[in-house]
Amino acid sequence: MQPEDLYFTPATREIALSPDNVMICKHSPDGTIEYINDYFSEVHGQAIYEIVGNNITTFQSPDIPKTVVEILNQSLKEGENINLVLKNQAPLGKYYWYYTDFAFTKDPEGNIQTITQYLKAVPNGSVLFEIEKFYQKLIKIEMTSGVKIAQKYLIGFNEETGVPFQEYIKALLKI
Repeated sequence: MQPEDLYFTPATREIALSPDNVMICKHSPDGTIEYINDYFSEVHGQAIYEIVGNNITTFQSPDIPKTVVEILNQSLKEGENINLVLKNQAPLGKYYWYYTDFAFTKDPEGNIQTITQYLKAVPNGSVLFEIEKFYQKLIKIEMTSGVKIAQKYLIGFNEETGVPFQEYIKALLKI
């Protein structure tokens, strides 16, 4: 299945995630979705067979700065859990915000075989307000000055707050 088969339109309607449910998505290191749970299917409004086999990046919203995506990808490549607030798009103009947890299955040599992503509801609107404001700032920097400058801005932000970006996110989420 190709991404264009998923009928994505501009995401303008938010899907509210249940704080009592967790979406689970297992994928290969290259991002090919191998398993999703029923809640993931329900949120996306698609059957499991329509989602499995796609690349996980198919669902990534363009509202997530490339700088943040690079942080995520580096953590996954190293097999390290990371907690981030992210936004996914679903077909038919819908989107949802979530925060992540990851688990890794490795072979005896330590190579990552599968990545299991746990997508959870963001606990409150003030977290989203802060994150959206910060992400919009990063995206504007990326658009006007490039990703490398946005990365330098993030380094400055980390220095000012005294914590790495993912620790800032954990503090916002209170996890």
